[in-house]
Amino acid sequence: MTVYITLTSASIATGPFDLYQDSDSYAVPFAINVPKSTLLAGTYAILNDASTTIKFQSTGVCISYEFVSISNLPSPTPTPTNTETPTNTPTNTPTNTATITPTPSITATQTPTPSITATQTPTPSITPSATPAPSGTTEAQVYLAAVLAAGGTGITSPISAATITLFTSLYSNNLWDKLDVFYPMLGGNAGGIGVQGKIPGANNITFNGGWTYSSSGATGNGTNAYGNTNYLDSLTLLNDFHMSIYSFTSISNTNVDCGIVSSSANSRTSIYTSEALVGTQRAGFGAHNQNSGYLSWTSPSNTGTGLYVANRPSSNSRQGYRNGSLVSSDTEVSTALSVLPYVIGARINDSSVINAYSNRGYNWFSLGKSLSAGEQSTFSTIINTFQTSLSRNTY
Repeated sequence: MTVYITLTSASIATGPFDLYQDSDSYAVPFAINVPKSTLLAGTYAILNDASTTIKFQSTGVCISYEFVSISNLPSPTPTPTNTETPTNTPTNTPTNTATITPTPSITATQTPTPSITATQTPTPSITPSATPAPSGTTEAQVYLAAVLAAGGTGITSPISAATITLFTSLYSNNLWDKLDVFYPMLGGNAGGIGVQGKIPGANNITFNGGWTYSSSGATGNGTNAYGNTNYLDSLTLLNDFHMSIYSFTSISNTNVDCGIVSSSANSRTSIYTSEALVGTQRAGFGAHNQNSGYLSWTSPSNTGTGLYVANRPSSNSRQGYRNGSLVSSDTEVSTALSVLPYVIGARINDSSVINAYSNRGYNWFSLGKSLSAGEQSTFSTIINTFQTSLSRNTY
């Protein structure tokens, strides 16, 4: 279910917040590091239908928490329209109770019933507009509104339509629940491009250093540019995992496009789309494996552009996909999850050291559960159709 969350007030020392729901006994946050300003302004969230309570856990200087019933959360779009109808019933009932015998008079006083029914006939016309939750349309509209609220521009009718198609296609192909976080990268500036698609306001990308923003996406400078998703590796699944990134820049370098490297956890999850070699180009994929080396794919056809996916479907299977096709795989075993947040345009090491800055451009990033061969093909088609609609595709 989709709920609209607003904090009416919060003390100055609180925030940011991690948000939990009672359907899993508050075990795993459904949103982390949500700024207090976002909650005060109001934001949407998608919860388990069984949830009845949200826990707001402040994670900054103040570490207090508060439980709030979902029924008390304000909704920006009240739906009931027929609340005045029952007022006719009590006035009819006592009149008939006083004189039980004359059936005709009862019939006469109840003749307004059809008119009551007639006033309720608009209900079916209301129902279609109130049932888009499973389709993805509402989620797309919430995301687009968040892009605009973050200062994004250029959200035209064709772009809105393409975005709604992206979201509904992910839903209809059963890929929505495979994505923990994803970034369609719209708006042409840091604020808009950084908005997270699944739950806007939670895990938005924080861009650092020298980036160039445009309708095509975000391009790093190769020197100090990186984007922090604020989404922790520890929130992913060790042996059921994917990470994808769409690059639109055909260049080769020795840098990393996204990921983490943890010596303390002996864990590496990273992608580099094109590394210059003698006479050919090599891509590398890491997915919760030991902190040494990559699963490599070497091919003259690798331009460093398109959709690259590092996939971990099991403890002893590691895969690399490009544009929906399997390009490399091995049986490298998984090791462990780290506590580092995922970054794009570079990689992050222990102690939050950033290095291997890339100067490629990106217009999609996602983290989530592993994708089968068929799902990889469908996923690639959906993402590239979206990019094609925006005239920023590479295949």
